[in-house]
Amino acid sequence: MDKKTKRKIIIGILTAALLLTGGMLAMIAIHEKIAPAGMMEKTTRLQIPSVSQ
Repeated sequence: MDKKTKRKIIIGILTAALLLTGGMLAMIAIHEKIAPAGMMEKTTRLQIPSVSQ
């Protein structure tokens, strides 16, 4: 693999990861219908079980 291909793959993986986490945050935000200050603590706790399923 040349450097260009490697870079494209890495960018693709990063983009996918960002979209997944963004989508999860959006879903949680819609589910809660409010985004309090403690939102980030809640999401980190919720992400662990959802990944294992």
